[in-house]
Amino acid sequence: MPNYVVTGPLGSGKGIACMNRIQQALFEGRRIATNLDIWPENLGLSDFNKDASIVRVPDKPRAMDLEMLGLGHDEDGPNDKRNGILVLDEILTWLNSRDWRDKDRQKLLDWFLHARKKRWDVYFMVQDADFMDSQFQNTLFDHFVQCSRLDRIRVLKVKPPTLFVAHAYYGKSVRGMYVGKWVSRKQLFNAYDTEQVFKDDVMYVKDKEEPIDMRAPFTYLTPWHLKGRYLEKAKKGLSLQNLVALIPWTIAYQICKYVPPVRPYFGYREPVLTVASA
Repeated sequence: MPNYVVTGPLGSGKGIACMNRIQQALFEGRRIATNLDIWPENLGLSDFNKDASIVRVPDKPRAMDLEMLGLGHDEDGPNDKRNGILVLDEILTWLNSRDWRDKDRQKLLDWFLHARKKRWDVYFMVQDADFMDSQFQNTLFDHFVQCSRLDRIRVLKVKPPTLFVAHAYYGKSVRGMYVGKWVSRKQLFNAYDTEQVFKDDVMYVKDKEEPIDMRAPFTYLTPWHLKGRYLEKAKKGLSLQNLVALIPWTIAYQICKYVPPVRPYFGYREPVLTVASA
């Protein structure tokens, strides 16, 4: 049950590192849930993919929103390699020490504590792990990820390429055991909203003192629904054009088939042998 806290300063690539994990999980056919605004058609999947399962939970999810996710996979038994991926950003705005007495926050904590039994791996994004509640740090994650951006490091005035590197450690900090790194390129910027603002998502109605909670999860459409089905229609139209274009070539082929390739007097003639009489 690898649960990760993904840390780094502003612009260091926390979001793109998590998009890297989402992309890899989709390539493996695993389920995805996140509170990020993403564009599935830009995640490198086939335009005709109809199986991508991506659930958008509210910006500040409740315990009931996570319960609606169900199991991360539906295999007969536990299989950590098939666990779903839950990516949550801006957790400090809705998981902080001042709110732990809230009943729903306690339910959230309970859900995260049982995430493995629900077959989900969780990625928490935060600028600095030290700002998190101590109870949160001690119980909810076992992997620490530090993100950095190479193009901000200049050597002899030479600017490196735009690469985002996330180093993962087994433990609560960089002092833990090093377990690997994820390298991402800027192309994944097109896969999610880098300027997303996280909101409470409540509505105030006239003559109502209490705001109405509008939060609810929903499912993203697959790349086929967003793009692929339109390409299929275009392909059908193109194939018809190709068929029409083949008509004159077919006629020319049939003509050439029954017409001698060369005129007789240009063709091959058997040599005539003459024998001189003695």
